[in-house]
Amino acid sequence: MAEIILVRHGETRFNREEVFRGTVDVALSPHGLAQADALARALGRTPLEAVYSSPLSRAVQTARAVAEERGLAASLVDGFTDMHFGPWEGLPLKEVQRRFPREFRLWMRTPHLFRPRGGERLAGVRRRAVKALREVAHRHRGAVLVVTHRVVTKLLILWVLGQGAQEFWSVRQDTACINRFSLERGRRILTLMNDTCHLAELEGAGRLRDF
Repeated sequence: MAEIILVRHGETRFNREEVFRGTVDVALSPHGLAQADALARALGRTPLEAVYSSPLSRAVQTARAVAEERGLAASLVDGFTDMHFGPWEGLPLKEVQRRFPREFRLWMRTPHLFRPRGGERLAGVRRRAVKALREVAHRHRGAVLVVTHRVVTKLLILWVLGQGAQEFWSVRQDTACINRFSLERGRRILTLMNDTCHLAELEGAGRLRDF
């Protein structure tokens, strides 16, 4: 049995300012770095066989905060990278709403049918993320850490629950949250979702962001 500890990366300036990120390589903010340190402390007693990360800096910085304390290296996996949002990337939420009103309504109402121009559908992101996760789980018997992005964590949780991407907005994922599930004999068992208790003592702890 492999236990997956699935983590969304810490806060970036783009999260705080509600700017679409996708494949833009933005680093953690000072608050995000503090979240990553709090995450490392929270997982300090959890035995980990390995640490895996999206190759984008915000995920790598979060993963390394946990890995380096254990003498581990974070392995970078392309399948865990964020969704490509096409022309939305780098734009504030309000500007996306103004410039792409029809597409934005589709994203909010029927996300499984949405595809940004030149970007990805949720179905494609889910396929590559699940493939990467299966490959990781196949290598291990114990617990492994996977650090990735909001879209990917939501899609993987829905996969664990046997739900499709149409339920995307039914799952909340705050920055630096912890999720846990196990893969055993073909069964997927969710044991923890969107845990942010480890962030409670941080300055600005109430600044949780599912964006």
